[in-house]
Amino acid sequence: MPRTVAIGEQDFSTLIKYNSFYISKTLLQDTVHAALNQIIRKNYAAALQAERIPADRIRIYGFAFQGADVFIDGGFLTEYPDFSA
Repeated sequence: MPRTVAIGEQDFSTLIKYNSFYISKTLLQDTVHAALNQIIRKNYAAALQAERIPADRIRIYGFAFQGADVFIDGGFLTEYPDFSA
């Protein structure tokens, strides 16, 4: 379930999707981008938006792990071209 956190006087919501992958660093990046695409494609932000949290206040992150290596990418939901409000 997505969580809303208060930072100072501003509320932000964060969606995190993580995947484990065991081949190469390049594939870690691909795995993270696939996780971000899944957040957008499956509209995981809908529950937050139903709680009246605007899309420009929702951050999304993808994590991929390979042993001790971790690749993380993300940002505000509205920064992704496939997002439609």
